[in-house]
Amino acid sequence: LATVVDAVVARHPYKFSTHILTAPSSSLDQAFPPLRAAPKHDGPAAAARLPKRNEAVALSSDEAAMLERGDFACALDAEFVVLEEAETEESSDGTYHVRRPPVYTMARLSAVRANGGPLHGVPFIDDYVATTRVVADLVTQFSGIHIGDLTLGISAHQLSTMKEAYRKLRLLVDSGCTIIGHGLARDFRVSNITVPAAQVRDTMLLFQSSANPRALSLRFLYWYFYKKAIQSGEHSSVEDSQATLKVYESYLQAKDESGDRFAKDVVDAIYAAGERMSWQLPDSLPAHD
Repeated sequence: LATVVDAVVARHPYKFSTHILTAPSSSLDQAFPPLRAAPKHDGPAAAARLPKRNEAVALSSDEAAMLERGDFACALDAEFVVLEEAETEESSDGTYHVRRPPVYTMARLSAVRANGGPLHGVPFIDDYVATTRVVADLVTQFSGIHIGDLTLGISAHQLSTMKEAYRKLRLLVDSGCTIIGHGLARDFRVSNITVPAAQVRDTMLLFQSSANPRALSLRFLYWYFYKKAIQSGEHSSVEDSQATLKVYESYLQAKDESGDRFAKDVVDAIYAAGERMSWQLPDSLPAHD
C-alpha cells in the first residue's frame, strides 16, 4: 500500500496554494480582530501596495512564481512557549531524572525574503499562533511572547491557527524553498516537520568547529561580523530571521574569500575571539538595524 501511495503522490503531488502567502488571512480575523491597528511599514516603496499581516508584507505575484518554480529562499525563525513543564523524579542516590520532557507549542513563526531586490530581508510571514490551552511558561525572555499575545479576543496581534502557520511552513518545504536559519533542527522537530537537508542552510552548523563542541549563538556570530547587538532584552523571530540572513551572507563572503582555508582562517578565528572574551559580549553595543 505504501508503494501505491508514494506512486500516487509522485504523479499527483498535493501542495498548498501560494495564495496563503500573497493574500495572508486567518479564519480568526473576523471574530477576533486585534486590539490595535497593524503597524505601519516604513520599508521599501515596493511593499506599500502589498497586503500586510503583523510585521509581514505579503509576497508579490512575481515572488509567488519564484516560489512555485523552486527559486525562492528565505530566512526563518520560530518561537515556542511551554505548555507543560518537564516531569522529574528523584532517584535513591539523590539525583533527578526526567520522566517526561517539557511540551512546547509554536507561538510565533516568521520568515524574511532572501532573494535580493528591494524587499530583501523584509518579512513575508509573521504569524502569532493562537492557543486555547493554558501556557505553563511563556519564556518571554527567549520567546518575546507576553501575557495575552496568543489569546483570542485579547491579543494586540493578528492571530493565526496552528494549522494555518503549519500550512505556510509546509508550502515552503514542498516548494523546494531554501531555508536559512540558526538551530533549525529544533524548530523543525517541535513543529513536527521534516525538511530535506539540501534545502537547509543552518548557520549554527556552518560555523561549527570540528575541534570544539561549543555551538556558537546567533547573538555572538552577529556581534562578530557586525559589532552590533541583537536579542537585547527579549527575542523577536523577525529580528532573529533578519540577523541570521546577514550572518549567512557573511558566511558566503568568507567562504568565497578563504576557500579551503575557511575552517582555519574563519571558524578558528571566531572561536579564538570568543575564548579571549570568555564568550561575554561588550555591555554597550549599537542595536541591530
